[in-house]
Amino acid sequence: MLSYLVRTPRLTVAELLDGKKIDCPPLGQVKVTFKRATKARYPEPETVPLPLAAEAPPNPDTPTARGGQMDRAGDAAQRDDPRRSWPRTVAEAVERLLASLSAADLDSLRRMPEQQLINLHFGLALHIRNEFGLWAGNGDLLSACGTDEADAASAAIVHALWARLQKAD
Repeated sequence: MLSYLVRTPRLTVAELLDGKKIDCPPLGQVKVTFKRATKARYPEPETVPLPLAAEAPPNPDTPTARGGQMDRAGDAAQRDDPRRSWPRTVAEAVERLLASLSAADLDSLRRMPEQQLINLHFGLALHIRNEFGLWAGNGDLLSACGTDEADAASAAIVHALWARLQKAD
């Protein structure tokens, strides 16, 4: 008979005080039917060395590879650098959020009580910290927020956006 189908005997407090015991095997014999499994061994993962910048072949399209001077804007990597598009002020960050958030999101934020703005810490504020480079060195925006902490800066931007939406009413 399967052990999980056997009904466990139940004793009352009076029976326990009278010395009645449950019939069970000694503790030393309980685990005798289980054999310890062998440890799984996995093959070592293949490691591939990453090319370092000094080892990378030159891009023939860059001006320095063609023997010319670099243009004023820098090479393509510098032009595509996300830091060039980070907002530098709270007002600029608010304008970008107004342009990128949906009307429904803005309306929801406008109707939200000020005390509930903290609930946006892992939503809108996280988006602000990631997209506006608050964790990646956007010192201008951190300074504009009056702090050097990304969490406090994103909270200040969320509050500024909320205050701007309140004035729009």
